[in-house]
Amino acid sequence: MNIKLILPILSLALPIVAQAQSFGSAAGYNVFVSGSYSSENSDIEGKLAAGGNVNLTNYSVGANLTGGTQNALVSGGVVNYHSGSVKGNIVSATAPNLSSFGYTNGGTSVVGASAVSSAINFTQTAAYLQSASTQWGALSSVGTVVSQYGGITFTGTSSTLNVFNLTASEFAAGSYYNFNIPAGATTLFNITGSTVNFHNTGYGIDPTKTVWNLVDATNVGVTSLKGSILAPKAAINGTYGAVDGQVFASSFSGNTQINSYYFNGTGLPPVTNAVPEPASMLALGLGGLALVRRRRGAKK
Repeated sequence: MNIKLILPILSLALPIVAQAQSFGSAAGYNVFVSGSYSSENSDIEGKLAAGGNVNLTNYSVGANLTGGTQNALVSGGVVNYHSGSVKGNIVSATAPNLSSFGYTNGGTSVVGASAVSSAINFTQTAAYLQSASTQWGALSSVGTVVSQYGGITFTGTSSTLNVFNLTASEFAAGSYYNFNIPAGATTLFNITGSTVNFHNTGYGIDPTKTVWNLVDATNVGVTSLKGSILAPKAAINGTYGAVDGQVFASSFSGNTQINSYYFNGTGLPPVTNAVPEPASMLALGLGGLALVRRRRGAKK
């Protein structure tokens, strides 16, 4: 095989690695929880993956998905779905319990543990997200945080990555928030503490370039929020409102709408993880193949 054919393939793989670098195999999901997901009278505009049971009523999954049929809902447990629709496939360990329900965009039910593991490895992905949360949570602050007149003002000083470190009690002390972030910059909020609540938070920031990293939170309450939530240890309870971003957690229950604002920021450091993510393995494999071809060519 000509080396010229291999290198373009490798170059195509590298953007995949870059895109998945931040959230690994969970990057393509609007919501990833390692445990259960329960909601009613609401929707997720993108894809949902839950390692445990999924319970949905009057609900829609995947309305904003484009292209061919995708695995829009993946569950490692039992899916109980009453009234609603999924734009794509339901992949689950056991046959889903469906009533007043419809598939769209050619979707169907795909059943079996092997089908679930082929869609996503929940154990590996959860471990990766925990590593990401821990490692990003150790980053030094870049920017300033000023508490004044009952509000908190976050000012970014980098055109690439701004990092704000504060405790849950410090964050909760703000009755309102101001954000002065350079256009195009990624923003990482590292909040420590077991309980974190968001009430109409994040207006004025770009949700596709914002991550709320709740390093050790176990309980999170959300009404409305701009940006993605990284809280791998947390049970999230959502009331009516919307999250414009991705959600990565232990479990989720509530009525909060999850809108398909996928993180596309840059500047976050690569995650050191013992188990390579699939995209990384693809790039490494193609790179190795290219190297072998080079060596063979040199021997001729």
